[in-house]
Amino acid sequence: MSAITQMPMRSGLVQESGRPSVSSWAIARRLIPYFKPHKARLTVSLLAMAGTAVLTAGAMWILKQVIDRALMSGDLGTLRDVVFY
Repeated sequence: MSAITQMPMRSGLVQESGRPSVSSWAIARRLIPYFKPHKARLTVSLLAMAGTAVLTAGAMWILKQVIDRALMSGDLGTLRDVVFY
């Protein structure tokens, strides 16, 4: 038997499957104090992830322009213009 199933549970927190029914928000609230010392790094990390998402979307937009304007028309001059300008 694992240590998790041996832990005493408060009444009303155990589902029929034997797992505790704790909401994700309750778990997140319990973890917040552990993140407070790393607030600056966490903020930088989240901003970096958002920036990566924006840059990825921008790259996909550029690729769409290349496909729509140059490759579909078959014009190599247009392809050159889209890629280099």
